[in-house]
Amino acid sequence: MSVVITSIVETVLKEAAERIVRKVSEGKKLTSSEILILLMDNMYKSIVGMIKATNDRIDGVVSMVKATNDRIDSLNERINGLGERMNGLNDMIKITNSRVDDLKESINTRINELEKRVDEKIGSLEKRVDEKIGSLEKRVDERISSLERKVDERIGSLEKRVDEGIGSLEKRVNDRINSLEKRVDSLAEDVKGLKIEVSSIKSDIINLLKEKIIKS
Repeated sequence: MSVVITSIVETVLKEAAERIVRKVSEGKKLTSSEILILLMDNMYKSIVGMIKATNDRIDGVVSMVKATNDRIDSLNERINGLGERMNGLNDMIKITNSRVDDLKESINTRINELEKRVDEKIGSLEKRVDEKIGSLEKRVDERISSLERKVDERIGSLEKRVDEGIGSLEKRVNDRINSLEKRVDSLAEDVKGLKIEVSSIKSDIINLLKEKIIKS
């Protein structure tokens, strides 16, 4: 209804404006009503232009809104797809976690078995090493005991030889000392006899001197 009224008003204003323009072209004077009609026609045209421009802008906004809605719908679809992918990823994570748990359990089992085998190997090796060390210590003790016996025997033999040598040396020294003592005793007798002889000679000389003194 409003569109029909608008169309009628536009037609009436257009026809009235055309008649007024012809009257102006004929050089006739316009009445106030005609001037008002011309102003109304111009205003109407301006309003119509503004309305058309506004409608065009509204159409553009509507198109933009529609495009935006389309993009939002597309984005929602992508988000939904992403959610599905996330759900799938979560399922994969759960499966991976389960596999990791199984792997950890398997690794722990294998590690425990390996530690057990290593402990057994180390225990066996320690036992063999202890046996080897015990055997080696026994052999070393035997060798040391044998060596100590030999050393004791050599020392005993050496001490015996030293004792014999010292005994022989002592005997020789004693013999030399005894011989020297005998020679000293003999020399003392000789010195004693010599002293007697010197004393006798001294007495003889004194007597001779006395005789010479008396004679003179």
